[in-house]
Amino acid sequence: GEVIVAAGAVVDALYYVRGGVVREEDDGETVSTVEPGACFAELNYLAGGGGATTSFVADTPTVILDAIPHTALQALTASGGRQHFRLLWSLGAALRQKLVAAEAAVLRGAQLRPTACVYFRVRLVGGVNRDRDESYVWRMVPRYTLGIFVRWLQNEYLPREQASSSSRNRASSSSSSSSSSASSTKPTIVVHPDPSTLPSPPTSDVHVHVYSVTLLSAWSTDKEERFTFGTDVGGGGGDDEGDVSSVRKRRVVYHVSARRRGGGGANAAFRRRHNRLAVKREETTWLGPATCAAESLEARTAALEDELAFDPPRLNALHQLIQGSVVPMVNAGPTAIAQTFLGPSVADDPAAADALGLTVQTRARLAQALQHFVTVCGRAVA
Repeated sequence: GEVIVAAGAVVDALYYVRGGVVREEDDGETVSTVEPGACFAELNYLAGGGGATTSFVADTPTVILDAIPHTALQALTASGGRQHFRLLWSLGAALRQKLVAAEAAVLRGAQLRPTACVYFRVRLVGGVNRDRDESYVWRMVPRYTLGIFVRWLQNEYLPREQASSSSRNRASSSSSSSSSSASSTKPTIVVHPDPSTLPSPPTSDVHVHVYSVTLLSAWSTDKEERFTFGTDVGGGGGDDEGDVSSVRKRRVVYHVSARRRGGGGANAAFRRRHNRLAVKREETTWLGPATCAAESLEARTAALEDELAFDPPRLNALHQLIQGSVVPMVNAGPTAIAQTFLGPSVADDPAAADALGLTVQTRARLAQALQHFVTVCGRAVA
């Protein structure tokens, strides 16, 4: 978030731009790049009012916040003749906390939550000026579905990247005919929801082939940013939908090369021109039925706790969560999990326990997850 007022100006409000904002040169022109869907918040801070209004700027033909001139961004953030507002590139930590807290209060009052960014894994294979495969994790604003992201790559990003590469080649080499033809050739994109089923890449000396565009869920640690992709291998539907003993998952974890900028975790590392980070290695693990069941319980409990955080709680959402967890024949809920993994049929049968991936650790994790779920359900219905 960036903001503030011209030096010496007397004003009664501040503007807060939430989203990736960078100032850079593009073909000799200074532009300010703002993520589509960025949040512009006005906070009556200097007047002491403490009120905040938040608006999300749509990615429309009249307001395109992808690469607009810096002067246009200034005009966009001005309001009601307050032309002394100007965009700077820093914001004090104390003021930022006040703005974020004010925005959170507005969202809580409307019983809404801020939506998280979405992450995609993209693998580039061969193509112009590439002598090796490249793999990236991209961060985009929440409105980007897999389809929208693919169209954005196809129609906006990759053609610009090819044109930029062609111009650099023409400046450094007299043999620019192949580069010129490449920049006018539309890139090829093949979407594969499961990275383990990728075909052999198509062969071409011209196209930039993008295959394996995958939507990821994300988390990070204090030491290293990681992004995960999981697929159900068994029990994914049909007659086996309620059979928790058949559910297995394959999980691919992408470790990215994150260069932190002043702390802030993974999002701080993404504050760069194209919102992408290079993948430095991948890991694949397999989860057995017991681990999948424990994760399912933990996810249900976390969803209930999120709903209970609202004051007053959203009763319809709570009802749907609890009903979907405990009513027979709706899905494989905690009751089925308890009977399958903690019942007497597997307690004295090492072969059955092994088939379910049930170890001492997973048994303890399941018991704790069930207890936590019951406790949270009790709070929800109290």
